[in-house]
Formats: sequence, C-alpha cells, structure tokens
Amino acid sequence: MPYGRDEFARDSGVGDAALADYSAWHKLLVRWNGSINLVQANTLEHFWSRHALDSHQILADIPSGANNIYDLGSGAGFPGLAIAIFLKNSPQISGGARVTLVESNGKKSSFLRTVIRELSLPARVLTERVEKLESACVDVITARAFAPMPKLLAYAAPLWGDSTIGIFPKGQSAQFEIDAARETYVFDMESRPSLTDSEAQIIIVKNLKPKNIDEA
Repeated sequence: MPYGRDEFARDSGVGDAALADYSAWHKLLVRWNGSINLVQANTLEHFWSRHALDSHQILADIPSGANNIYDLGSGAGFPGLAIAIFLKNSPQISGGARVTLVESNGKKSSFLRTVIRELSLPARVLTERVEKLESACVDVITARAFAPMPKLLAYAAPLWGDSTIGIFPKGQSAQFEIDAARETYVFDMESRPSLTDSEAQIIIVKNLKPKNIDEA
C-alpha cells in the first residue's frame, strides 16, 4: 500500500489544519506540474513521503526563537513551504517569524507565490540568484537538492551571523561534500539519519567561517 496522507499525518504528528495545508499544496503542485517542471512527474505519487515528510523532518532542528529563515533554491517549496506551514500552525511561534524562499526561476517563483497567497503562509519569495543576495544575518538557512556543500556554504556565507545554523538534507555523497567544504571553510557540524532515505542524513552546520590561509 503506498505511503499517503494518513501515514504522513501519523508519522509527522501534524494537526488537521496543517494537514489541510499540505493537501492544498499537493493539489496545486499536481496542477502546476502539468505545465511547468516543478518536480519530476514520477515523484508526485510519492509526495507524502519523498516531499512532505522529507521536508517536515527538518523542523526538529529549527530553534524555537528562529524568526528569519532563508530557503535557498526553493524550487517547488521543499522544505521552505513546509517550514512556513509549521510557522502558520504553531501558536507558540513568534508572529514575526517568516520564511524567505529564494528561487531564480520566474515560473517557479509564481508557483511559490500562489501557494503562499492561497494558504496565507508567513513567507515571501525573492526571484533572485543566490549569489546575488545582499549580505544579512539570518537565523536559519535551509536548502534541499540545491548544490554540493562547498558551493552551498559559499552561497550561505553572506547570510551567516554568529548564531546562524544551516540545515541541509544530504544523500550518500554527504561525507565527500563535507570534506571538500572543509578545504575552504571552518565549521561545526552535527548529523542525524534521514527518516525517508537510509542512505541520506540531515546535516546541521554552525559557526561557519572562511578558512584562513595559515589553517589550510
């Protein structure tokens, strides 16, 4: 039996309102994917495991006081929209918390804005290339299936403050990417197994700094 809405509700523990938001997002994704390539068509039947639960699982790593969250290369909104759904449906979260979804593709940005508008989510979209973002200090940076760790950390660095954390789902090449990133950056790192892929893990990065020449 395929993994579906009920299984997602059981494993994620989301309430009825959040589950309704996920369902509305799913319907919009199916509708839009017929005209623009948001996700591979053969993954739509696995939305609840491959996309919804895979995105939802990173919420456990977001600090309770995080207000300014950036999702790089958002695409169809994984995991950025999942975070926004969480913020909307969590009364204990500060009303000022918001997700910024960074997506350079205009059509994908239009999709993201449609979901945000129809679901009344605390999020905004920047139709911009990540390397052109203005410097800022944000609380959390996420990215899923966007870039290898060395590039990803280079994109994230201008947004990194003293207390920023990065939460990055990674596949079986994670250790190779981490080793490559350490050639350019110094950072603390934790990891935990993914709930949706036995070969994947969630990488949590803290205290990111460029590597000094004398540290190389």
